[in-house]
Amino acid sequence: MHLSFFRAFRAEWIKVKGPAVKIALIALPLLAVFLGTGNFTANREMLSGNPWLSYWTQIALFYGYFFYPLLLAVIASYLFTLEHQEHNWNALMTTGLSPANIWLSKLAVLFVFAVLCQAEILVLYFLVGKLVLDLPSPFPWAYAFYWLTSGPLCVMGCATLQLYLSERIRSFAIPIGISFVLCIIGLACYAKGIWFFPNTLAIIGINAQHQELPTLIEIFKTVSASFFWTMAFSAAGLFHLKRSDVRSE
Repeated sequence: MHLSFFRAFRAEWIKVKGPAVKIALIALPLLAVFLGTGNFTANREMLSGNPWLSYWTQIALFYGYFFYPLLLAVIASYLFTLEHQEHNWNALMTTGLSPANIWLSKLAVLFVFAVLCQAEILVLYFLVGKLVLDLPSPFPWAYAFYWLTSGPLCVMGCATLQLYLSERIRSFAIPIGISFVLCIIGLACYAKGIWFFPNTLAIIGINAQHQELPTLIEIFKTVSASFFWTMAFSAAGLFHLKRSDVRSE
């Protein structure tokens, strides 16, 4: 079981090492920091409180609302795009790997990328804040640790939804387009105080609108909700894999 999982994980990891994924991984966080820095600079006199935390809210506005979920949607589509080409789905189902190993290996790669994306945005946030904006010390390390852990955990609900959509839809672009629509719905839900929607949880996990850390109860509630969606969409994805088997194409 364990060897099969790691074999499947290695195969999925090799698959997403292509140039398209690397460009998306670099470009979207850079764009989020660029836009956030411009917004922070333009409104610096109007922002109050800790300048580091004010700066993060400006980056997180773009990153948490759209770029982070969209980047993971691209990776999720990429994880299934080869299976939808020619007869590769049949090849996948005859490898001897269990549906659980197939799904969990893809989900694990998606989570690794969620962590990498969050680490990248935090490194850019620190470097630009220090070297370009010359923000005063100290750097909010406790907040950065929270963002590094909460962001990936809370985004996995909507990321798993995208993995499920990419499994069911043969097109590479359509699930990404759906992700953009879901980002807008998530933002609308956030504005209305509806916190349970998967994309809304990603916004909350990024802490895009607040300069204070949430309470332990709030963190538990948000992470638990994201875990619920991750399990629900994983169950749906596994159900489809088990029922698909080899199919005529």
